[in-house]
Amino acid sequence: MDYLVKVDRHDLIRKTQTVSYDDYKQSTVTRIRRLPVLRDIKYQPLQTKSTDTQDSFGREVTIFIILSIITIICLSLLPCVFVLAKVEKDVAAGNDTTVYNVHSLYIKGLTLSNLGNHTGAVEYFNKALSIYPKDLYALTSKALALEALGNHTGAIEYFDKASSIVIDPHDVNALTSKGLALGNLGNYTGAIEYFDKALAIDPKDIYALDNKGIALYELGNHTGAIEYFDKALAIDPKDVHSLYNKGLVLGSLENYREAITYFDKALKIDPHYVYVLYDKGNALYKLGNYTGAIKYYDKALAIDPKNVHALYNIGVALDNLGNYTGAIKYYDKALAIDPKNVHALYNTGLAFDNVGNYTGAIRYYDKALAIDPNLAFALYNKGNDLYKLGNYTAAIKDYDKALALKSSTNATRLTRNSVDRHTT
Repeated sequence: MDYLVKVDRHDLIRKTQTVSYDDYKQSTVTRIRRLPVLRDIKYQPLQTKSTDTQDSFGREVTIFIILSIITIICLSLLPCVFVLAKVEKDVAAGNDTTVYNVHSLYIKGLTLSNLGNHTGAVEYFNKALSIYPKDLYALTSKALALEALGNHTGAIEYFDKASSIVIDPHDVNALTSKGLALGNLGNYTGAIEYFDKALAIDPKDIYALDNKGIALYELGNHTGAIEYFDKALAIDPKDVHSLYNKGLVLGSLENYREAITYFDKALKIDPHYVYVLYDKGNALYKLGNYTGAIKYYDKALAIDPKNVHALYNIGVALDNLGNYTGAIKYYDKALAIDPKNVHALYNTGLAFDNVGNYTGAIRYYDKALAIDPNLAFALYNKGNDLYKLGNYTAAIKDYDKALALKSSTNATRLTRNSVDRHTT
């Protein structure tokens, strides 16, 4: 997530810091949604299938003999290729038992994922994939579960696998799922292509409409995004995801009051939707209602106590309310989860400055600078604190470093010159 950096330039200028309005990109949720539990599941037939019954029988007998020998030697420790071949034939032929087993495992995994048990979900997606490795829905859903667990590398691996599956061009679910995989790989144009194919077959497919809106949003087309969220809401006015997504886009357009109306509609349907609670807090913050923002960040934390963004934002809100001790407490909570959060480190330094603890402030500026040596205002603020502590030589060194960076300011030059005069 991008952050605007809070700046305290020796009491000359003070800029307010908050997170960007976007929902969290890197750890907790992806805007491209999974398919719901109750969609029909269809399986793609194999690309080639022999019609020669006699040849097929001969091959199966040969395979059976060979695999019997392998089974005896390996004592059933190795996966059986014959079983996989049979499964693919069963899937292609619509064998009810195999299809039901894969479908049931997938549905159980998806149900666990929707309940927030992503680890358990991955276990069941793995079971489905062990029977049929080409199952597009299990691949996509496993990727989403891994993303929710913070395993971005693993998620990309399974999105890649899903995006490579050749699908039935008339299967709306498969088309939407492939668009889902492409969107999560950042290929939003490709995702839209598949959502459009799905919508050409079923113009009222709410999931394709919503996900196309998300892809358009990611491409910067906010007007187009709202158009497709509205189409989804025209079909189902209580679709909580479309309500939330429209609120996000309105927030990105700085229309925070209207955004809140859509967040409230979503929360009326699902009061425990953590991302809506969090983003309503962001909208209230943007409107200057810091107390209201804290209330909704707290609600998000009641559901997700390790939500580092909510913890950090409470710190920022308390900071803006002048409660610097409280701000430090919440920055520390965020840092306990994410010790390299340079913004929390920097803001902790500012908060220590505001309570007159210059030594503590320097300690946190140093931690921030160890991660980002080009953080000009950390250098400048550290120089200020060294100056206040009487260490003029060290202060000059940090001012000089700040001046060497592009983001250095006239305020830095003025302060550096005053230190020069003080030491001569």
